[in-house]
Amino acid sequence: MRKTSKSVKKRKDVLIGSALAFLFLLIVGICLFGNQTDEMIKEDKEQKDFVKIAKEEKKKGPDLLKKKYKDMIGWIEIPDTEFSYPVMQTGIKKHREKEPEFYLHADVKGEYSFIGTPFLDSRCNLDSDNLIIYGHNIRGGRMFGLLHGYRKTEYYKEHPTIYFTKCGSTKEEYDIVSVMLTDINSFMYTFTDIYTDTVYKDNIEKLLTQSIYETEAGKVLKNEIKDVDVEELFHMEKFITLSTCRTGEGKEKRLLIIAKKRGLSDE
Repeated sequence: MRKTSKSVKKRKDVLIGSALAFLFLLIVGICLFGNQTDEMIKEDKEQKDFVKIAKEEKKKGPDLLKKKYKDMIGWIEIPDTEFSYPVMQTGIKKHREKEPEFYLHADVKGEYSFIGTPFLDSRCNLDSDNLIIYGHNIRGGRMFGLLHGYRKTEYYKEHPTIYFTKCGSTKEEYDIVSVMLTDINSFMYTFTDIYTDTVYKDNIEKLLTQSIYETEAGKVLKNEIKDVDVEELFHMEKFITLSTCRTGEGKEKRLLIIAKKRGLSDE
C-alpha cells in the first residue's frame, strides 16, 4: 500500500510539474505573440497613414505639403511600386539640431512613430554630391523593406529608376547604378561633399565594383569615367543613396541602393 501511495504521489507530482511547465510556456507564448501583434498593428496603422500622405502629395505636390510638415525637404518614390514617401531632415528646427536621427522614430508631425519617416543624412544638403536617405526595413516589404527586392536582378530590371522631388524644385530622375550589401563602416556613408577630386573618382569606382551585379546605368557610368580626367569628373555626377538594415543578417549590416541623377553626362 505504501509503494502504491508513493507511486500515485509521484505521478501526481509529474502531472502537476508538466501542467505548470505548459502553463509557463503558454504565458510566455501569449506575451511574445501579443507583443508581435501590437507591433504589427502599429506598423499597419502607420503604413496606412503614409498611404494617405502619398495621396495628398499626388493632389498638392511636395511644396504645399512642406507648409504643413516643416521639416520635409522632398519626396522619394519608385515608379510602379508602393514606395512613395516624404523625406525629412532634422537640424532645420533649432530644438532638433542635436538630433540627427530624430525621424528614425518620428512621423511627419514630429510625434513618436514606430516605423519612423525616411530622412536625409544631417551632413547632406540638397546640393550634395550624394544624398543619403535612411529608412526602416519593415516586414512584408513595407517602407525601405521593399528595397530588398533589388537583391535580385529581375526586380531591378522592372524598377531601374528612382524619382526624387526636392521641395521648391522639379522632379528628378535617378538611374540605379549599384546595389551594395555592406555595413555601417561603408565608405558610402562618408561620400557627401568633403573630399578631393581623386577621392571623388575613387568613390565612384568603388560603388560600381562593390555592386552585387552590374546595372545598365552602372555599365554606362563605368565606361564614362574611363575617358574623363579626374579634375573634369569632380562633382560632375550627383547620386542618391537609399540605406536600410539587413534584418536578421547582423545588427550592423546594411543594404544600399545607389542611383545617379540623369544630367548632362547622359546626353
